[in-house]
Amino acid sequence: MSFDPQNYKIIFFGTPDFSIPTLALLLKNKYQILAIVTQPDKLVGREQKLLPSPVKKFAQKNNIPILQPIKIRDNLAFYQELKKLKPDLCVVVAFGQIIPQNILNIPKFGFLNIHGSLLPKLRGASPMQAAILEDLNETGITLMKMDAGMDTGAILNQTKINLLPTTNISWLHDQLKELGADSLIKALPLYLEKKIIPQPQIESTATYCSLITKEMGQVDLDNDSAVKIYRKFRAYNPWPGVWANHNNTRLKLIEIELDKDKQLIIKKVLPAGKTKMTWEEYLRGNLKS
Repeated sequence: MSFDPQNYKIIFFGTPDFSIPTLALLLKNKYQILAIVTQPDKLVGREQKLLPSPVKKFAQKNNIPILQPIKIRDNLAFYQELKKLKPDLCVVVAFGQIIPQNILNIPKFGFLNIHGSLLPKLRGASPMQAAILEDLNETGITLMKMDAGMDTGAILNQTKINLLPTTNISWLHDQLKELGADSLIKALPLYLEKKIIPQPQIESTATYCSLITKEMGQVDLDNDSAVKIYRKFRAYNPWPGVWANHNNTRLKLIEIELDKDKQLIIKKVLPAGKTKMTWEEYLRGNLKS
């Protein structure tokens, strides 16, 4: 008897743009998407307008029911709602909350998660940025069966991608979101028919990365090495961006490069309260004698 994806009911957990290729492929391959679970709408901008997540927008366009719990831990109403839906499987891609054990226990086939590193390396919230900051030669996607730990679940498969000295977060993000979707779709029939046995991670080789804050984008143009500044720029641009205090001005770096001698070339900057300008324009107007 051939595999039929329509026999499997899935609830999808995700929030940002990174999640969408996986959700789109699940729909394209005819899996039953019972609902999506995504973060609550956020207040943004000066006018504090409520902005739905990219996954919510996608779900609305595709007429998928939407759940937006403020938190899922110790949330009896959410737990009961999920249980009532009777999913066979839940898929998680960049959801943004830790999922407790009682919820992990609901679906027959558990929760599968796409993580943006080669686990157990770079567990945590910013694996793509960390791979660039740590100057790794490769990173990739891990598909794992979730447990209650932080990215500690058993591994179904991994897909590697090479990193270059010029790789930036925008390129890496776009590559990995497609790789993750492809990885899941290829593995899912094998997993659901119990032809893949998830393998435990090797705890002794685990490394971790932290949640990114705005302050992490600060650099010191006088004391930080050019290589360090350039890595931060590749990892943190466009968010949180890279900036320095220069001549009592908060200066955002908009465009920089390393020359063949690994010296920093600053091309464009954004001084606080002003518009973008070239480095030469900034120096003419701000350099003190």
